[in-house]
Amino acid sequence: MSTQASTAMAKVDPRQDSLKKLFEGAKGAIAQVVPRHLTADRILKVTLSATSRTPKLLECTQMSILQSVMQAAQLGLEPGGPLGHAYLVPFKNKGVMECSMIVGYKGLIDLARRSGQIDSIEARIVCERDKFKISYGLIQVLEHEPFMDGHPGKIVAVYAIARIKNSLPQVEMMTRDQVDEIKAMSKTAGSPDSPWNLHFDEMARKTVVRRICKYLPLSVELATALEADETELDAGAFATIQVESAPDDPLVKDLKAKAEAGRRNAIPVPAESAPVGPTPDSLLIYEAALSEAENPEQLQAARDSYHAAVNLGAPGRDNLDRIWVRRKHELGIN
Repeated sequence: MSTQASTAMAKVDPRQDSLKKLFEGAKGAIAQVVPRHLTADRILKVTLSATSRTPKLLECTQMSILQSVMQAAQLGLEPGGPLGHAYLVPFKNKGVMECSMIVGYKGLIDLARRSGQIDSIEARIVCERDKFKISYGLIQVLEHEPFMDGHPGKIVAVYAIARIKNSLPQVEMMTRDQVDEIKAMSKTAGSPDSPWNLHFDEMARKTVVRRICKYLPLSVELATALEADETELDAGAFATIQVESAPDDPLVKDLKAKAEAGRRNAIPVPAESAPVGPTPDSLLIYEAALSEAENPEQLQAARDSYHAAVNLGAPGRDNLDRIWVRRKHELGIN
C-alpha cells in the first residue's frame, strides 16, 4: 500500500462512518418525503460532503443532523449542497453542539416558484455609493444604478422584486439595520460557520425575499419553510424519522443501551389505546434523545419531537412518556 493511500485512510473520521450508517438506516424515511426531482441517495451524498467541508458538523449530535436532513428532504432542498439552497450550521446550544438547517436565498426562490404563479423573483444588494431611489404608493418607483468605478462601499439596503403572473410586480426593501436585527435573532448567528458570517450578502437577500413572500401565492413547501424559519420548528413538525439498521451496528447498540437505561428508570404513567405507530428501531432515537437531555430546553425539544411523530397509545408511546417523566424529575423540573 502506498504512503499516499495510507495517509488517506488515516484521515477517515470514524464519526463520519457512523453518520453514514445512520443515514443508510434512515434512507427509507427520507425517500418517502423527498420530491421527485431529488433522491434520498443524492441528499445523503451532499450531506456527507458537507461534513467534509465543515468538520464541526461531526461534533453535533447525530439526531440534530438527521433532523436537519429530514427538514431539507421534505422541502426538496439539498442540505449543504453547492447550489446554496440550504445550509447545515453547527452551533452550541446550552453547551451541546447541534446542527440547524437554514434555508438559503436561492432555496426560498425555488420554493416560491413551485406555486406556478410566480414568473420570477430577484433580490439585490444596495451599497452606499450606488444611486438608489425607491418610493411606495399607487405608483411604485424603484431605480438602482450600481457604483462600478471601484469599491461600492458598505451594504446599506437590500430589495426584492417579485413578478406575479397577470399582475403588477411586487417590491420590498429593507435597510441594513433591519437586516441586522433579523440576524441578531438567529440562533446560529454566533457560530463562525453560520451563513450569516460566511455569506452575509446571500442571507440579506434571503431576508428580504422571505419578507416579500408573505404577500405572494405560496406553495405548500414555501409556507412550511417560512413557518420553520420564523418559529424554529423542531424536525418533528416535518416528518417521522424511521431508522433501520443492522443489530450489530455500534451506533444502534449505543442508542439501544441509552434507551434501555431510560426504560429501567422510567416512572409509569397511564396511556390510552391507539393505532399502530413507528417501528421499534425508529423509537430508539426518540428514547435516546430523552435520556440524553441535559436541560429543560433539550428535554422539551425531544418531547415535542416524539409527540409529533407517535400518537397517544401507539406502540412505544408509553415508554417515551415514562422516560420523559423520569428525566423531568432527574432535572428537577416541576
